[in-house]
Amino acid sequence: MTLALLEITDQSLALICDGELLAFEPCYATFRGDWVFGEQARSMQRLRPQESQANYLAQLSTESLARPMGHLRHRADLAYLQIKALHHPHQHRYSRLFVVAPPQYDVTQLSLLLGLAETAGLPIAGFIEAGLLESSAHVKPDRDLLYIDVGRHQVTARTYREGSDAAVTLEARQTLSDRGLSQLVEGLMQEVQQSLINADRFDPMRRAETEQQLFEGVLSWLEQGNQQTAEVTLMHEDRLRRVTITDAMLRVATGRMLSQVTEAVRGVNADVVINHRLHQIPGVIEQLRLGTQSKIEVLTRTDLIEAFARSLEALDGENLDPGQRITSLRDSTVSTEVRQGPIEDPSPVLATHLIENGIAVPIDSASVSWPAHWSELRLVDETEGVALAPAKGLWVNDLSLTAPPRLQAGDTIRVGSLIITAIRVTH
Repeated sequence: MTLALLEITDQSLALICDGELLAFEPCYATFRGDWVFGEQARSMQRLRPQESQANYLAQLSTESLARPMGHLRHRADLAYLQIKALHHPHQHRYSRLFVVAPPQYDVTQLSLLLGLAETAGLPIAGFIEAGLLESSAHVKPDRDLLYIDVGRHQVTARTYREGSDAAVTLEARQTLSDRGLSQLVEGLMQEVQQSLINADRFDPMRRAETEQQLFEGVLSWLEQGNQQTAEVTLMHEDRLRRVTITDAMLRVATGRMLSQVTEAVRGVNADVVINHRLHQIPGVIEQLRLGTQSKIEVLTRTDLIEAFARSLEALDGENLDPGQRITSLRDSTVSTEVRQGPIEDPSPVLATHLIENGIAVPIDSASVSWPAHWSELRLVDETEGVALAPAKGLWVNDLSLTAPPRLQAGDTIRVGSLIITAIRVTH
């Protein structure tokens, strides 16, 4: 019985089997009489914006597409088609398939993903928590490990711990930033655009052909790895234009993302592992090392392949329902059920501070002094500690409040355009 692994992020699909990467595709879709996916679709995202999609896995749901085309009507339909097409030419290579789902997925999205994957004919063996396989090789018995990854629209973290039974187990999940690679790419494109306008009044965003060149140029540069300077080239009317991406451009484009991640890591008493997707952002390692004394290691794409190969014996011995989510790994696995109710963090981590744009405010009492523009937030004293009072237009993790909740690290609070993240600072 041969096992395979499908890593699904909100940016790409990677299929792994027998110690090799069988297939890899970015998550882009474009309609050209029929839907095309991957690199071909990416090359048309700005040329055919009305017929293109990129967030169908990032925001997996049964919501209707803004412009239904062909026989597809929902975001989930696009995910189904791309996953099925990736699986089909390789299905003879494996008999059971484990899936690593996007780390931000809730139980509804996991259930939807499971349903469409099974409908597509994938022999699902279970879900594996994001970062668990790679982290298992880096966790020390006496110290937690923080695994950080970046998606299209967020930076997420998982805390793993090795117990007395030598099992590496998920301890907590949190969102470190509400900005991801999509915001970074758009920010860099705007910086290059402004540079060209200032130089000779040429605006690449006014023409689909040059906007596509700019989009692909920024993406290609990021995919090359962590570099401090680089050129983006654009060809228009037989004239070649070059723009160097400077450190100043990067600082503007990354915005609050790096400061939010650095602030969250600053007070963590744990080793830190960063996924290769986050490492491709120039300056991220330097920022983190300035902000923390923790040991920081960088994973490569091959680390997941090697970690899956090391775990084959443990995974092969499991007879799981396809809806099971593996959150602990050693010689045997521990899992939770995807089909039933929300997946709870194994050990909820209560927040100690609220942070916005790098400014953290403690929430140790109901009489705390807020910044003036936080006036719609109010804390109340509950039996078990301080909680956030419900209010009109106030959302926590995209849910309206019916009772004052104890805030946990990673909770996202939204009031109008204001976005605040709950974090835990240890001393």
